[in-house]
Amino acid sequence: MDTVPEGSYLYCDVSLPVPLDLPFTYALPDTLEVLRSMLPLAAEIRSGKVYSLTDAGRDAARQLVLDAGPEDPVANVLRTLESRSLSAAYLSKKLPLADKAIRSLERKGFIVAEQIQAERDPLRAASGNLRVEPSGQSAGQKLNKAERELMAFLELHPGSHNLKDLESTVRNAGAGMSARSLVLFDIDGTLIRRAGPHHRQALVEAVRHVTELDTTTENIPVHGMLDRDILMQMMQRAGAPDSLIRESMPAIVKRAQAVYVRTCPNLQKKTCPGVRRLLSRLNRRGIPVALVTGNLTRIGWKKMERAGLRQYFRFGAFAEMAEDRIGLVRIAIERARQRRWVAEDARISLIGDSPNDIIAARQNAAQAIAVYTGISTREELQAHAPDVLLEDLRSLKLEMLV
Repeated sequence: MDTVPEGSYLYCDVSLPVPLDLPFTYALPDTLEVLRSMLPLAAEIRSGKVYSLTDAGRDAARQLVLDAGPEDPVANVLRTLESRSLSAAYLSKKLPLADKAIRSLERKGFIVAEQIQAERDPLRAASGNLRVEPSGQSAGQKLNKAERELMAFLELHPGSHNLKDLESTVRNAGAGMSARSLVLFDIDGTLIRRAGPHHRQALVEAVRHVTELDTTTENIPVHGMLDRDILMQMMQRAGAPDSLIRESMPAIVKRAQAVYVRTCPNLQKKTCPGVRRLLSRLNRRGIPVALVTGNLTRIGWKKMERAGLRQYFRFGAFAEMAEDRIGLVRIAIERARQRRWVAEDARISLIGDSPNDIIAARQNAAQAIAVYTGISTREELQAHAPDVLLEDLRSLKLEMLV
């Protein structure tokens, strides 16, 4: 095992090596919670600023792109922020003289800063940066085969082990430390609500830009639908032939995402009750969390970014990845298992606010947890017999998921 120079790093049972001015320690209650029940201290909460363009800033960006030279720091900052919000550290690193340009643009109201806090998830690190050591097995704990093999090796070879080295020595060592739960979340009506007309407007603008058709989402039951299906119905109602819909769909999907990324408002105050607390608790327990949503990929991630929730989600399954929501859930579960983020027999839960979420959970042998924080009423959701039905996520106990 490689040695670490004294005074350079801090280690505990499981850790990422970090400089001493950024220490952290993890509490390990049970042997098999080694990579799952990690409790970050305050030093693991990263704070920083994220900048995005205001409406005035977008107008200025379009003008400056035409008028300014390639070395203009103000134009470079505006141009870079056109596609997505970025941190101050990233802008300063990538763009010369960015700091001065940022201060100037902020004073003029062309950009706005958001203070964010994020908890770093050590499980996203490469296995070569993780170390593992048993902390004592709780009495009567049932182990699967991979866990038994891992524990047998650790009993014979006490001490701290590099996880990458361990995986090459013990077959399925990583699987032995996979999480026993996976929680999947819908977005609209479940994580955020009343997010404004920007999503629908992006779909309408995309169809108009690509096909010159005037369409609308009015009278389309968009709740629980996939964005691609919404676009198809919009075009069908406008009289578009199937051939045009099929040929233009890739360009429309691309355009809709670009429009929404530019126009998405601040959603920090649009999160549903109990969301932040639940996600934080899941994150601290090391339970993988993912999105399963009818949103297109960039639209879904942009909403999470602007709501201040992006850091909690390891991955997502989005509208363009499957034919229906049932397929999206299947994709999410398969990916989590293939990456060995969860055990084969892990408990899967899908949390959503639509009957389609309940149906998708049932079809994938997942626990269906319904919340009536969206459009569907309690009675409408109850008619589909979810495993759990809640007013909002403040009522959801962690024990229901693990």
